[in-house]
Amino acid sequence: MNAYARLKKAKRIPHRLVHVGESGWGYNAVRRRISELGLESDVILTGYLPFGDLPAIYSLCDFFVFPSLYEGFGLPVVEAMACGAPVIASASSALPEVCGEAAEPVDPGREESISEAILRLACNPDWRAELSRRGLARAALFSWETAARQTLDVYRKVGSQQV
Repeated sequence: MNAYARLKKAKRIPHRLVHVGESGWGYNAVRRRISELGLESDVILTGYLPFGDLPAIYSLCDFFVFPSLYEGFGLPVVEAMACGAPVIASASSALPEVCGEAAEPVDPGREESISEAILRLACNPDWRAELSRRGLARAALFSWETAARQTLDVYRKVGSQQV
């Protein structure tokens, strides 16, 4: 939120921020921070959206920002890439492996890193188009069928070992 506010207050980007997610743990702090930063008219809080609505959100965004501190896999990033959304994602946890060269990496602990990445994508439609192209190709590498096949292969390998 701080990274977005920095750019918005400096009038460097015209974008509105759409925050999708259930109003669970930490949501009051998000609302409070939006108010403290004076961003009430610039931030849209959708609350919970059904899974079937997410492709529309991903497809309509100029870019998807996911500065997560920890991810076991990063399914939202793959979903966004599969919809053609250019992605900004943490350069930590599992995300670099998931994203490869198909996302703009950021340090999730550095506001400046996030702001710089947002500005790069906001001001450079050619880079957004390139990340979209890379993301579509990267997302095509992931499928539930492949995951199931690989998991079954591991089970077979482990099951065939002598104890």
